[in-house]
Amino acid sequence: MFISTRGGKVDLSSQNGFFALITGEKASGEVGIEMLLIFILIFLILLIAVMAFAIVKVKGQNKRFSILAEISGEYIFEYNINRDSIILSDKCYELLRDVDSIIGDKESETKRTVFLPHSTINESFINTVACAPSGSEITITFRNGSSDVFRITSATDTKGNVIGKIENISLEKEERMKLLDKAARDGMTGLLNSESFKTTCSGILNSNEHYGEMGVVVLADIDNFKHINDTCGHITGDNAVRAVAKALSNLCRSTDIVGRVGGDEFCMFLYGSIKRDIIEKKMKQLSVLVSEDDSELKKLGITLSIGIARTIISRERQVTFLSLYRNADKALYHAKQSGKNRYIYYEDIEQDQED
Repeated sequence: MFISTRGGKVDLSSQNGFFALITGEKASGEVGIEMLLIFILIFLILLIAVMAFAIVKVKGQNKRFSILAEISGEYIFEYNINRDSIILSDKCYELLRDVDSIIGDKESETKRTVFLPHSTINESFINTVACAPSGSEITITFRNGSSDVFRITSATDTKGNVIGKIENISLEKEERMKLLDKAARDGMTGLLNSESFKTTCSGILNSNEHYGEMGVVVLADIDNFKHINDTCGHITGDNAVRAVAKALSNLCRSTDIVGRVGGDEFCMFLYGSIKRDIIEKKMKQLSVLVSEDDSELKKLGITLSIGIARTIISRERQVTFLSLYRNADKALYHAKQSGKNRYIYYEDIEQDQED
């Protein structure tokens, strides 16, 4: 295609002809290169503008992310699988900084980036937090020795990157444990209730950690309890129950288990290196506790009948708690029949029957 100009005809089908038409000059290779550079420059300017707009948009999103993280009071993190790096909200960074001083520190406007590898806390974070299933619970121990429990809530995008939050649930766990503990205890005395007591003791007898140790069930019953209720009233009877529970609690070691298994019936489970003379010493101490001058038990003249059953905790000869409890109950019955206010071993009953 040709077009007429003052300089003659120009061939628009050629690149030089087109440049000549624009510049009004005769087409040349030099002019063509200059125009190509101009077009490239314009393209780069447009590309930079688009990228700048995208950066501003991302910064705005990050700013909203930061504000949301601060308002929610949660610990937000992102794990970029391609860069192998963790992005933390400010609050999450402050939390982890107290865990390990090796954490890297590269600040942006709204986040801090912790680059991998070379940091023990980073590897631990990825293995324990970023790769954990959503809903998992972890315990973080701080440099001052304290520890808290956290719940992880996370999601994975199509590229495998993990976005999530770490929520401190220590108070929630503490409240839950209090509720569970309350449900496991007798409301009047604060001792373990019958079901919880038996479950706890069964767990110890079935544990291989205690093989070779002595397991002892001490079953105690308040003598003439019905007479106390009938003559002094149920309030006095309740006070007697509380007083016996207190005496048993004061008698026990921290490892001993104590429960209220009936209206006026209590049970202790002792385990470890416990010889017969140690058990008898405890029974004598219990007798003193229930007859102290300043105790309500002394005023009521309360005594206890006690049955004791023992076994060696063994893998070869496993004894269930139920069978041990029944033996202690038989010994308690003999103590009642023998005049009350005494303790009797089940093994002594067996010996008498053999004789």
